[in-house]
Amino acid sequence: MRVSSVLGVVYKTTGGRLWNKPWGLPPLTSTQKANRPQPAPEPQQEFSGGGGGGKGRVGLGHSRDGGDEDSDGLSMRWNPFEAVIAGVKARAEADPAFLFKLGCECGLDLAIIMIVNLACRRDKFLKELDFVLSQCCVSLLCDFALVYLLAPTLAPSAAPASRLGRKVARLPAHVFQAALPGQPRFTLAQRAGCFCVKAAQYGAVGFVMGCIGSSIVHAVTAVRMRTDAAFEPPPTEQPIAGTGLGWLYFVGLNSNIRYNAVNAAEDVMYARFPGPRSKMASLALRLFNNFFGAHAWMACAKALNLDRPRAVKQHKEEDRYLDPESGSMALQ
Repeated sequence: MRVSSVLGVVYKTTGGRLWNKPWGLPPLTSTQKANRPQPAPEPQQEFSGGGGGGKGRVGLGHSRDGGDEDSDGLSMRWNPFEAVIAGVKARAEADPAFLFKLGCECGLDLAIIMIVNLACRRDKFLKELDFVLSQCCVSLLCDFALVYLLAPTLAPSAAPASRLGRKVARLPAHVFQAALPGQPRFTLAQRAGCFCVKAAQYGAVGFVMGCIGSSIVHAVTAVRMRTDAAFEPPPTEQPIAGTGLGWLYFVGLNSNIRYNAVNAAEDVMYARFPGPRSKMASLALRLFNNFFGAHAWMACAKALNLDRPRAVKQHKEEDRYLDPESGSMALQ
């Protein structure tokens, strides 16, 4: 018994034809195939908006960036800078022309601000460079937000938890966005909802930027008046709250309409004239939009009476001097 068992083991493990087939291992049975572990499916990316470009399945609406979760399902700490960077990457992947549009908008606005300040301040341009730089910083932040908020982006794999969030996620990226082939068309209610959401977002951006810009001008003016005796303050000043409310109205309504129209025109141009021609047309379109917007804001500020004469403070009595013509004491 013992010898026969050893011979059976040797036969099975050393090339026995009944055990090791010359063509390899026997195929798996149906039960073995059913019990095999299946690989986890890879998450599919969804695009929102119709900006063109990118790979993956196309979604219906715009998305919100951020909200990563760890392995335990708990939300990680939200970092605004990382969220903005992730949003820029997602928009650049959904629309290859996004970075060009962003650079075009910011570059044109910066060039217009510099040219206007050079023409108005002339010899005082370098002496009042702090005012120019503050205006440039606020304008560039506003331009970035206006382009960023209307750009199509990659949709997150997880749908929003709230009912309102799911409805907002189904809205188009901008009011005039066309539905892509194979996707349902946007309804009139969705387009109206998109306009209202963008009006709220644009209005918030305008209010914050208006308050920040006017606050910086007031602070710089106060510092210069205390430290520079030869400094001549601007003859007019703008109230902080009034400027913020004015920008809320102007950006939420006027800029909202203009930038939605610009995005609609660019979608058509980039679809029909790909390449340098569409970029040149986009450059000209945004240049015209900037000039028109600047004139519209000046008319709006005049209608709202935002430019008010600067209040002249009364100086102390020790600052009096002798008037050489009348020989009397006068206040400086």
